[in-house]
Amino acid sequence: MRSLFVRFSTFLLIGALAACGGGSPASLPQTTSGAATQTATASTTGTTAIPAVFISAGSATATLPQANVAAKVTETVSSSAPSGVTPLDIARSAAGSKRAPLVAAAQTVILYLGFTTTTSVSFAGTVGVNFTLPSLTAGATYDLALYDDATGTWTVPFAGPGTTSGTSVSFPISTSGTTTAISPNEPLYVALYYTVGGASPSPSPSPSPGPVVAAPTSLTFQNGSSPSQTFSVTETGYSRSFTAQSSVPAVATVAAGSTAGTFTVTPLESGNTTITITGASGVTGATVAVTVGAPITVNSTTRSGH
Repeated sequence: MRSLFVRFSTFLLIGALAACGGGSPASLPQTTSGAATQTATASTTGTTAIPAVFISAGSATATLPQANVAAKVTETVSSSAPSGVTPLDIARSAAGSKRAPLVAAAQTVILYLGFTTTTSVSFAGTVGVNFTLPSLTAGATYDLALYDDATGTWTVPFAGPGTTSGTSVSFPISTSGTTTAISPNEPLYVALYYTVGGASPSPSPSPSPGPVVAAPTSLTFQNGSSPSQTFSVTETGYSRSFTAQSSVPAVATVAAGSTAGTFTVTPLESGNTTITITGASGVTGATVAVTVGAPITVNSTTRSGH
């Protein structure tokens, strides 16, 4: 999963951290390794709640925005970095020092959240998450970091510091012109951490995504039985998955290709259709015109002899 939940689109999470015990202890309990998962099917008509995921270090309940397809999404909560993900406490930021750790000694990682799917899906907004921890630390600030698997780096903080009230802290959700994309090859990872002894640095500014560019911009098939063809999509400042939709699926369908940024078009019957590609923040500046020819009919004539 590359940078989004989106580096190119603003991705904020809702987090509510509720303490289980009374008072304000001096430090959080030691987290233990372990992971747990829950799965839900995203709705194309409204939000979808993923059941709470519990481990000894805390729990998380995620709410998915409306999706473009009814994809199954699995949420994984763990106290250690998922396989293949650089741990936040030893990672380096993309624009930061190559010597200094991304998370300083005064900052402690609490939980990692991963969102995976077997079908490419785009959400009309950001994902909301409620956290419940064994306790909170007095005077600490809580932030979220976002992982970019394209570079193996974290954006710290990605959201925060959270607004605290009593023993809870919240990260406001933003649905203004934002999208969240997840695909089989690009999961989404965020991490919850807290800081003691000073405010967290300001979030790193996300690069402004450029126009969506498709190549080629048109495809022609001899008929509905012709082999499938592919096209590629790029967008400056955006490296997560794209979504594509055919205006007339009966003429030709489109699906994500075997490599990131590619799509496969399969003809079905004669006619014309337009494939629209969506990138960062719902940008739909690229289209691919598809023409499927009619099948060739051969007439035969039988002649009788004299």
